[in-house]
Amino acid sequence: MTIRSMTGFGRAHGHAGDRWRVDVVARSVNHRFLDLSIRLREEYAELEPVVRRLVNERMSRGKIEVSVHLRR
Repeated sequence: MTIRSMTGFGRAHGHAGDRWRVDVVARSVNHRFLDLSIRLREEYAELEPVVRRLVNERMSRGKIEVSVHLRR
């Protein structure tokens, strides 16, 4: 089967440990190369390389926007 479009939307939530709730929203549109944009609050900026690596391992192309919200 040939993929005709990389347009999509996904939302997930879960827990990280006993104290954190994580909400993730991802949007993608067709794009020739991988163009990744990650949105995190400034106090969690150190998590950006981790999120970037996880997305890069699973996606090879597309314009992708990932928003991550952490709550205690």
